[in-house]
Parts: sequence; C-alpha cells; structure tokens
Amino acid sequence: MKRKLFLVAGLTMFCAFITNAQQWGGSGVTTGDIYRTGRVGIGTTTPVTQLNVITGSTNDGVRIQQTGTTAASLGLFNNSGRNWAIFSTGTGNSEGAGNLGIYDYSGGGYRMFIKGATGNTGFGTLNPLFKLHVNDGGLMISGSTPGYGGPQLIFSDNAASYPQGRWAIEYLIADATRPSMGGLNFWKPFPDAGGAGNYSLFLKDDGKIGMGVTDDNTHGSYCATAFAGGYRLYVNGGILTTKVKIANYCSANWADYVFADDYHLKPLSEVEAYIKANNHLPNIPSAQAIEEKGLDLAEIASKQMEKIEELTLYLIQLEKDVKQLQADNAELKAKMSNNK
Repeated sequence: MKRKLFLVAGLTMFCAFITNAQQWGGSGVTTGDIYRTGRVGIGTTTPVTQLNVITGSTNDGVRIQQTGTTAASLGLFNNSGRNWAIFSTGTGNSEGAGNLGIYDYSGGGYRMFIKGATGNTGFGTLNPLFKLHVNDGGLMISGSTPGYGGPQLIFSDNAASYPQGRWAIEYLIADATRPSMGGLNFWKPFPDAGGAGNYSLFLKDDGKIGMGVTDDNTHGSYCATAFAGGYRLYVNGGILTTKVKIANYCSANWADYVFADDYHLKPLSEVEAYIKANNHLPNIPSAQAIEEKGLDLAEIASKQMEKIEELTLYLIQLEKDVKQLQADNAELKAKMSNNK
C-alpha cells in the first residue's frame, strides 16, 4: 500500500513539473500570464518579439525602477559596436535628477537630453534653454508639408484660434506656375482675420528680395517680369521712411567731373537747340524712357547734380560777363563825362 501511495505521489509531482515546463517549453495550452516559445508574451500567446507586452489597462506597460540614486536605464546593444541607452537620471547623477537622455556609449555622451524641470530638449547640450536647443550643429527642414507646399516653420500665438498659424516661412521650388521663384516665402496662413496671402516677403535663391511681388500666375499680384533687371529689392506698394540714403556702391560716379578742366560745358545755344529737338535736357532720360525703365534714384541724383554744377558754371561766367559789362560801362561814362 505504501509503495502505491509513493508511486501516485511521484506521478503527481512529475505531472505538475511537466505542466509547469509546458508553460516555458511551448507545448500545450496554458492559462498563465507567461508563455514562452523562444519569446515571452505578457498579455498575449503570440508574441512577435523577444518580449511582447499587450495591455488595455490605463498607463500600464513595462516599468524599470531604480531604487538607488543613479539613473534607471534601458540598454540597447548590438554587434555594430554602436551601443545606446535611455537614462532617467537620479539624484546621484551629475546631470541632476528627473531628466531623460539618450546616451551614446560609443561616443561617450548624450545625443539628446530633456530637462525635466522645463521640458526643454537639447541636442549637444545638457542645459537646453528653449523648447528646442541645438548646440554646435544646424537644424534642417526638408521635404514637403502635405496640403501646404514646401518645408516650413509655422508661428502662432494661439493655436486654438489660429490652428494654421499666424505666419509661416516656407521654402518653395520654382515650377511652371512660378518660373523664377525658388526661395523662402514669408506668408500668412489661413484662416486669419488679417487675411491670408503668399509672398509678403520673398527671398529668392539668387539673392533678390520681393515684397508683394511675384511671377506666380495664380496670384493677384502676378507680373511676368516681376523680378526683371539686376536689382536686389522689388516692392509692390509704397515705402514710408524718415530717411533715405543712396550711394553708388564702390563707385566714384558722381557729378564733380563737371568741374574738371577738360569738361566740355556746352554753350547755352547748343543746349537750347538740343531741348528744341528732344524736349528734355542733355544727358537726362526722357519721360518715355522713365515710363519704360523706371527711375534710378542714384543715377538721376547724379544727373541732377551735373545740371546744378553746370548751372553754377554758367552763373559764374554770367557774373564775369556782367562785371565786365559794368566795367566797360563805367569806363564809357567816364569818357563821356570828360568830353563835356
């Protein structure tokens, strides 16, 4: 009888062992929380990775807790020699507690660092001063913005009221619609109580600047020759300023050449003949030329100074002639007085 009881007890323990082994061996059906067939599934019997967690509970998942003073970490290692970790820093870390960083073991430093107290994110710095702070590097935005156009930055003071933003800076590529306008477009998204619109300011790839100027044939300010000529700034509309200074860049092209000894000052009779034939002063653009080509302020200021200096020379000569006439007249009067 004892031998039978011992045999039954042994079979029971063996069956329990086999059942427990099945949970980890992959054979048979299990109702436990752990199932393993080379992979571990929590909340699933069909894990697709070495550890697969499925949960519908609020804020549930995988938790790594550090009970010491240093960082809780998740290491990511592979055979490439480039190994990484995600650190949640503690009071014992030199970076301070409560921060999150992506650490490059191979490079020996943080690649990204989020300051817990502010939420600021830094690249190349452990003390980000803004929501995004890039130190010793650049920031590139490429590709396109679906529904809007090229890559862009959008600014809004109230995202609820202006979800598309108040202002945006967008890079546009020249195309059939706007054949010469590749560059940065400063524009107002829509809807906006102030009105939407492209090309408020446009910095072209060739360095030209337009304000309200475009060769976009779908835009209200369209002009096929909007950026014609070798100018740097094109404005469609007025300019209000308290001061304007115009200089000939790296040039001595000013009208003082009129005072040179070899300057040919036309006789007034020749000037009169030219005016009668052309209806404008010599070396001054005609009304028709200005209508067709516009007015070059620096050039016209120089031309006007040329005429002022010529007038000065004419007046100097006139004064000399008048003084000579006065002297001749005085001499004549003296002779007539002596003959009485």
